Amino acid sequence: MRETKLRVGVGILVALMVILTGVEGYAQSPKITLKWANFIAPAHPNQTYLNKVKEAVELRTNGQVKVEMFPGGSLVDGGACWMPAGWVLRILCS
Repeated sequence: MRETKLRVGVGILVALMVILTGVEGYAQSPKITLKWANFIAPAHPNQTYLNKVKEAVELRTNGQVKVEMFPGGSLVDGGACWMPAGWVLRILCS
């Protein structure tokens, strides 16, 4: 279950990367900052993996996309992180 949710989150970030790389004039576009909130403890192995995903996104977009991680419910509480479609909107609209 947890692995499925992680895959969905990673899938959304990959989809964003694909969309952004297809935009004409992308190299001249302003930098984008994504805020990724979750309730996983900062020392948890899953958070370590998410930090690697963050680094991969920033590397593959040549620094055009910056990901700010908010682990351990530091931005929102755990319930808000998994609210249906709410967490997707938090990522896309912040």
